[in-house]
Amino acid sequence: MPINHEQSAHVKPTEDKFKNSYQVAIPLYLLKLILSLPLKLMVAAASVIAFTSFFTYEQYEEEFDAFVKLICILRGNLKMKLMRNLPAPLSPLFQSPEAFY
Repeated sequence: MPINHEQSAHVKPTEDKFKNSYQVAIPLYLLKLILSLPLKLMVAAASVIAFTSFFTYEQYEEEFDAFVKLICILRGNLKMKLMRNLPAPLSPLFQSPEAFY
């Protein structure tokens, strides 16, 4: 049975809609699960993370610093790609930090 091109064109947007809805639904569901936890448990977890993060950073300082440097480089590359794709009137906003003040 031959495929009708008009029908196949209608299938793709539906698939994209489902893909986009899952990309939104999964983080919202995870947020719902986190927010449904008792406040006492969240405070306890935050306290453990707050007090152990200093010791972990001290032990793995070089790895953390390399990771932060990598993130800064990736952020700069992303900013450059964004500036290349922006219209001309908007690009000066990202060239100097004083433009927002």
